[in-house]
Amino acid sequence: MSRYPGSYYYGWGTDWVSDLTSTNSNNWGTVFKVRTPSWNGQTVTTPGGYAYMCSGCAQNSAYRGAVVGEVTISVTRSSLGFTASITVGSVPSGYSVFDVNMFLGYSYPSNAPGSWKPKPNTSALPPSASSFTVTSSAALPFSTGYYVGCTLYVALHYVSSRPCTLQQTPCTGRR
Repeated sequence: MSRYPGSYYYGWGTDWVSDLTSTNSNNWGTVFKVRTPSWNGQTVTTPGGYAYMCSGCAQNSAYRGAVVGEVTISVTRSSLGFTASITVGSVPSGYSVFDVNMFLGYSYPSNAPGSWKPKPNTSALPPSASSFTVTSSAALPFSTGYYVGCTLYVALHYVSSRPCTLQQTPCTGRR
């Protein structure tokens, strides 16, 4: 999940997570920082066009891959804690989506997306739909020392693919 270059929305910060140079690993991605909603029932939402999903975008560079959906992130406060909902719209025709993982926490994710728990709920996924919604399946409870206006961290990861034809060099490796 990435942010369009040059875009910013008050209350939503982004941090590029990469340890490519320091540990020689391949970890990279974008984690969105969100200021918590102040009262029960309040929801904070990014504007449309603020963030996007990218397929094959090595090191978060959209120039190395393809945009495969526009993202809207919402975080809601309830008496039980916080829930997040991420809508991915405008998924290009032909793409399939699977292995969906979402992170919502009080600190950066420190492990691989496949280990983020609990698994989120999802609506119908492409290719049977051109958009979908991922929702946290459990509320993130208020933490000890929680205060109004603290920061939450939100991330989304999924695998997207599309069938390749012989003419598509990046898919087959042939010309």
